[in-house]
Amino acid sequence: MRAQTLLDGRSAELRQQLLQSWKALEIARVKVSSLSSGSVRVAETALQVAQAAYRFGERGILDVFDAQRILQTVRVDLLQARFELQKARIELEFLSAQRAEPTTSNP
Repeated sequence: MRAQTLLDGRSAELRQQLLQSWKALEIARVKVSSLSSGSVRVAETALQVAQAAYRFGERGILDVFDAQRILQTVRVDLLQARFELQKARIELEFLSAQRAEPTTSNP
């Protein structure tokens, strides 16, 4: 009876961890998608505009530097989101493998 209770508890814990990892995966997917298709492109365009305006003397070099800084920040955010996505995938694989393995512990 005690072994079954421990097994049920561990099973519930694994299900909860799988659910949390799945949610983390979905959040990371949305972040990667929005950053790569939106924010990075907007920042790249803003940099190109700032560079062109600088060449024509309409803006100062600080505007170009600011646009470069913003683009770099967005790229770092994208890399972090990709890292979080990969981390969630690995955790899901690990938890799935744990769930598939038969329990061999003796209470």
